[in-house]
Amino acid sequence: MDMLNRTWALYAVGTALCLAGCNSEDVNNLRSDTSKLGHDIAPIVTSATLQTKVVTHLSLHKGIDMSGLHIETSDKKVTVSGHVRDAGMRKKVIDTVKETSGVEQVEDKLNVQQ
Repeated sequence: MDMLNRTWALYAVGTALCLAGCNSEDVNNLRSDTSKLGHDIAPIVTSATLQTKVVTHLSLHKGIDMSGLHIETSDKKVTVSGHVRDAGMRKKVIDTVKETSGVEQVEDKLNVQQ
């Protein structure tokens, strides 16, 4: 079960317990656990949001073929891998990723087709 699903599951269990008559200590423990999970999830959500922004920006850029690209994000770093048809397309893809709001570092692992 991924982190986001665990958070929602914990929230649902906590809500059910409170409706069933849990005490204030249970409520405080639930708040603490949910808060910790929220801190754990924040980087995942941030990376997913950045990945969506990069993919959208690339998709909207005329002339970029997304079919051979793979985008990964971690914090504010974006890794672009896959293949492009020529060096000009490689530059266009990397420049477009760099222009995307929130991107601080780009790792180019693109292969140019021969």
